Amino acid sequence: MILFYWVIAGLSHILPRNVALFITYRIADLMYITLYRHRLPIVYKNLDMLYGFKIPLWRKKRLALRIYRNFARFIYEFLLLPRIRDEKVLATFVEYSEDYKIRQLVERGEPVIVLTAHLGNWELGATMLAVKGYKPIVIALRPRSKLVAQFFTRRRLKAGMEVLYLGEPMFVAIKGLRANRVVATLGDRDYVGDGIEMDFLAGRTVFPRGIFELAYRTGAYIAPAFCLHQNRARYFIYFETPYKVEDVESGIRRWVEILANYIRKSPTEWYVFDMIWRKH
Repeated sequence: MILFYWVIAGLSHILPRNVALFITYRIADLMYITLYRHRLPIVYKNLDMLYGFKIPLWRKKRLALRIYRNFARFIYEFLLLPRIRDEKVLATFVEYSEDYKIRQLVERGEPVIVLTAHLGNWELGATMLAVKGYKPIVIALRPRSKLVAQFFTRRRLKAGMEVLYLGEPMFVAIKGLRANRVVATLGDRDYVGDGIEMDFLAGRTVFPRGIFELAYRTGAYIAPAFCLHQNRARYFIYFETPYKVEDVESGIRRWVEILANYIRKSPTEWYVFDMIWRKH
């Protein structure tokens, strides 16, 4: 896997972006029918949950292929992050106009946790926070491979993020919030095992508790945000109105409702390839 990342990273430096994307999509097509074909039943299940089991197989196949292509594009663009050092370069990838919703809180000295999901391009969203001077601390799941973890960490550091992996002391995030830095993380997968089961789309799944505990204990605002395709060339970053966590369960429930709406908005940018459903 690390060899794959190195090769793609090398090509990303020598190929024009449109050519690189064309090759990326063709690689995704190959993965769709070979190595990652075994993940298709999970993708179909996700689509069933999204559309309430009212989607024909032919449409599921078409949407699944787009999901694979979009995810491959996400990986390619992740490898480009170190190039994005200023707003001029950032503007070629994303458009944003709603970050004032967190800017106002930060300027007042309020702690803010930007919460997103495996939806769209969350890495570009975090890069925007870095370029705009929010000094983000990104809480992420550490890859199993040490080489892959180092590869990912270097790219995030070069893009201006500080990385805090799950399992490491959370005082780093707490200290950052107190220092008027923004914490950013994904809030749709329970990797720790202490999450809360919630109704979601047409089924039930488990959402992480820890980030909402952190928001509750520090008084931080939860600021839902999603970086989704605007057109074939760029993304748009949406910011929902930040909210306080009065108690953990209601805080999660509000987040789940927001997340479901954005998945409905852009179903082919929802990248979940493990079975998450408890029952339906």
